[in-house]
Amino acid sequence: MALMANHQSLNMALMANHQSLNMALMANHQSLNMALMANHQSLNMALMANHQSLNMALMANHQSLNMALMANHQSLNMALMANHQSLNMALMANHQSLNMALMANHQSLNMALMANHQSLNMALMANHQSLNMALMANHQSLNMALMANHQSLNMALMANHQSLNMALMANHQSLNMALMANHQSLNMALMANHQSLNMALMANHQSLNMALMANHQSLNMALMANHQSLNMALMANHQSLNMALMANHQSLNMALMANHQSLNMALMANHQSLNMALMANHQSLNMALMANHQSLNMALMANHQSLNMALMANHQSLNMALMANHQSLNMALMANHQSLNMALMANHEHVREVEDLRAKLEKLTAQHDFGLQRFAGSDKDIRFYTRFASYTHRMAFWDLIERAAETEFIRVNKHQSI
Repeated sequence: MALMANHQSLNMALMANHQSLNMALMANHQSLNMALMANHQSLNMALMANHQSLNMALMANHQSLNMALMANHQSLNMALMANHQSLNMALMANHQSLNMALMANHQSLNMALMANHQSLNMALMANHQSLNMALMANHQSLNMALMANHQSLNMALMANHQSLNMALMANHQSLNMALMANHQSLNMALMANHQSLNMALMANHQSLNMALMANHQSLNMALMANHQSLNMALMANHQSLNMALMANHQSLNMALMANHQSLNMALMANHQSLNMALMANHQSLNMALMANHQSLNMALMANHQSLNMALMANHQSLNMALMANHQSLNMALMANHQSLNMALMANHEHVREVEDLRAKLEKLTAQHDFGLQRFAGSDKDIRFYTRFASYTHRMAFWDLIERAAETEFIRVNKHQSI
């Protein structure tokens, strides 16, 4: 019984130790899983924050690019409108000055040659009207061409703006990457674009000034030639007017062509600079996104490998501790089992000796006493002879009836009762 109890206690201790080790292993595994989940959540939060910051930077850069593009478009439209207005004003002033000069010259010629040159005046008026009509028609055609060119430029700018907006929106939806490093490059590109636009505007302004100066000089030269030709003769005046009108027409055409070419060159330069800036921004955003993605993947892989290595090391240490504890418990159980077996063997030997001594004692008591006392050590014999369970039960019953056995019994019969 003691051996079984000891064995059960050792098994219970072993089971408790095994459960505690399993609980410690589960707790360690849960803590490592919680740490891994927390690290993964922190990495996800950092990735989300980085993604949000990149989206915010991209939106800010997109807004700044849109604002710069709108400002550039407005400035180009304002410059084009101002150039158009200045050309119209210069053309109207030139036309008015020519009309005033022609009217003054015509009045002076009419006053000087009213009687002599009526037919010439009529021819000159017809020629003047035809020239005015041709000039007005040329002016209207130039205005219509300029308006059509302006509308086509505006439509091209709007289409370019829409295509750029669509490309920027597609780039914004597809890229979603960091623009902090590209901000300086964009600022430099914008500064270069601004400088190129300023240089283009300065060149345009200089070309317009040169065209106006050339027009002014040509007008002055035409007026001087007209004055000299009017002083010389009507035919020379007619030829000089034709030459001045042709020179003015050519100078206006050259100025318009130069302005148109300068505007086209400025728009092409602006478009190329914007495309180059967008391409550089796209490449830098792709490179930054790839670098950020690779760094996050490397950090996540390193963290995962470190956690796996720590988990494996902890698991190995717990297994080694469990094996060592199990071996120590088995060794203790074996030593305890051997000691219990030895104690049990010794106890069996003592029991055999006691039984031998009891048998010898019973034999000795049986030889000297012939009462029930000689069966006091054998409950089997007591049950056989007396039907009591043991000698103790028989003595308890004897104690109860011993007084009654010592008293005298009076026999009562019928005769005595009468």
